[in-house]
Formats: sequence, structure tokens, C-alpha cells
Amino acid sequence: MALEDLRRVVVLGGGALGVSSALHLAKRGAAVTLVTEAELCSGASGRSLSWLNSAGERALPYHALRMAGIDRYRTLFAADPTRDWLRFDGGLFWAGDDLSGTRARHAYEKAHGYDSQLVTRSSLAQADAQVEGAALAQEAIFNPGEGWVSLPHLVAYLAQQL
Repeated sequence: MALEDLRRVVVLGGGALGVSSALHLAKRGAAVTLVTEAELCSGASGRSLSWLNSAGERALPYHALRMAGIDRYRTLFAADPTRDWLRFDGGLFWAGDDLSGTRARHAYEKAHGYDSQLVTRSSLAQADAQVEGAALAQEAIFNPGEGWVSLPHLVAYLAQQL
């Protein structure tokens, strides 16, 4: 059955996935009933902050899926960059004293086209001025395209549209 043929849909769950699914189905013309056992976002989504990244080693199909998701959040962010519940401030990673592990991860990310910058104690302030350079062993990876979203705020935003 094609989505165009759907007239009535029941979506179970009032978290990020349920509310998002209900909204997208309604936008496609379905009459949607959203069923949840408690208030919206009262389960796991209500206690979550979602990191928006695809750093480290990942299977290429999974990496592509994560990057597509990040792109959707970037589109939402571009529509209103003042949303304080959706940010793209970048991410910082270091593996303690394991310099070879940090460099291997950086090389892997670069090889897959992921925005990855190797930073040192002295260049860290250019990437993230809030982190003390002394906290780094020697080098770290800065991924400037990474961000986060507060799922309770996202659900409230989606529910308002629904």
C-alpha cells in the first residue's frame, strides 16, 4: 500500500521518533492519532541529549546514515540559528596518552571525508577556547561539524508543528 493511500494512522510513542513520525505522516496527508502512555517525551527521549556526529570508525553505510541525519539537523538549525537547544559547536576527542590512537583515528576520519582536525595544546584555543590546553596529553581531534540536540526541546518543537 502506498503512503498516499493511507487515511488513518496510529503512531505509538510520544518520544522523538513517535512525534517526528506522526508529523511527517500528517504532512503527507494522513490523519494521525498519536498514542503515548504518559506525557510527551516522558520516556528515554525526555532524558536525552543527542550528540550529532559520526566520528571514529563506523561501517560506511552507517556513517552515511548518520551524516544524512546530521544534514537534516543542519537544515533545521539554518532555519533558526538562535535555537539554544540545537547547536553545532564542534566536538573534541583525545585518547589520553595514546598519541598513536589519536592520530590513527584522525587519519581514518580524514580518509572517509569526515571534517577532522588534529590540534595540539597550543592550537586548541583556536578550536575550543573553553578547554584548557593542559588537559590534553599532546594532541586531540577537533571535529568542527559536530553538534548536539536536546530531545525534549526537539519533541516540543515537533509537537507544536503537529
